[in-house]
Amino acid sequence: MAGDDSNVISISDSHWMVDGLLAHGEVSDVYFARRARWPTELAVLKVLRDPDDGSLLESEWRALERLHRNPAVDGMNFAMRVPFSIVHGTAAGGNAGGLVGVYRWAQGFLHTFEAIRVAFPNGIAPPASIWIWRRILETLSVMGRAGLVHGAVLPNHLLIQEGEHGVRLVGFGCADLPGAHLRVVCSRFEHLYPTALLASGELAQWVDIVMSARCIAYLLGGSAHDGEVPAHVPAPLAEILRRCGSDTNSTVEDSWSLHQELGEIGRRLFGPPAFHPIVVG
Repeated sequence: MAGDDSNVISISDSHWMVDGLLAHGEVSDVYFARRARWPTELAVLKVLRDPDDGSLLESEWRALERLHRNPAVDGMNFAMRVPFSIVHGTAAGGNAGGLVGVYRWAQGFLHTFEAIRVAFPNGIAPPASIWIWRRILETLSVMGRAGLVHGAVLPNHLLIQEGEHGVRLVGFGCADLPGAHLRVVCSRFEHLYPTALLASGELAQWVDIVMSARCIAYLLGGSAHDGEVPAHVPAPLAEILRRCGSDTNSTVEDSWSLHQELGEIGRRLFGPPAFHPIVVG
């Protein structure tokens, strides 16, 4: 995507200047971009590598529209918590014929949990994991009220807002209603999926909670293969992580109740809520 013309992508009547690669996903390449006409707008472009994966882009679009239009998101800045779709479709120009989704840029969300783990190979500080997990649970709670399951709450789909107090959930290609079939499995983190989900392929809201617990265990220095909790994690926090991340736990409590319980654990262990920043580099 270099050169004067090849870095401009057009979808319908919108035109986007591609400024640089952000990430290689399982099925797509993700770019930083800006609207090529005034008034400009910063954006993220997701370019599918294989047109056969177009159903994932369509399902992501439907899920995000359902989520943002639901009254359950009122009062929350959800454009910062999850992607906000601008346009999607078949591209002309630099990626002629390719399937592209364009999403609003959210400032500061630069590092996935996967990248954070690389930067902190022994794990982040346990107090920081409290606010991070609570942010995820807030998002899952709203999704639950909107009747949606994400289906891929994984380290490559969670981003931390460096220097701020935000966590962003992306990768909505598998998101659907409870009972729908899981469309694809991320091979890099296959072991973080509950066994029951892999066996049945049936989405349920409890699977998002289980995967969120395993992601926090991974961020604390645990194994990416099973989400095991490291020995240095304080016992009350380790217990709730193991309970919620259990491979056989299909009756885990709802996201908001867990959010509240986690807040109480944080207060007992570390005192009043406080921001523990995660800074990379």
